[in-house]
Amino acid sequence: MSYAATLALLVGGVHLVLGVGRLDALPAEHAGVHTVVLDAAGVNHLDATGDHMLRDVANRLQQRGVRLLMVNVHEEVREVLDASGFTELVGAAAFFPTDADAVAHLDDAAG
Repeated sequence: MSYAATLALLVGGVHLVLGVGRLDALPAEHAGVHTVVLDAAGVNHLDATGDHMLRDVANRLQQRGVRLLMVNVHEEVREVLDASGFTELVGAAAFFPTDADAVAHLDDAAG
């Protein structure tokens, strides 16, 4: 089965900022992408700048009709995302414990 989804791996610190900055271009570069899956397993801490950038990317993706899913989000990072309003922005159903769970969700949605 083929998917119109993109998986991006975030690797903490500066890489988080750079990775999120590039995500904004993904939907324009890949016609037909309807979902971006962010694997945040490498992000152990999220500061205000990283949170702001994630919310900005989520807003831009939503404006283009692209759904954002989050996988492997550590509890501390999830607490920041909940408190900042990011979870409300993307929806609590956009979070999955593993990438396999997100793929299963995409399978169910496509099925």
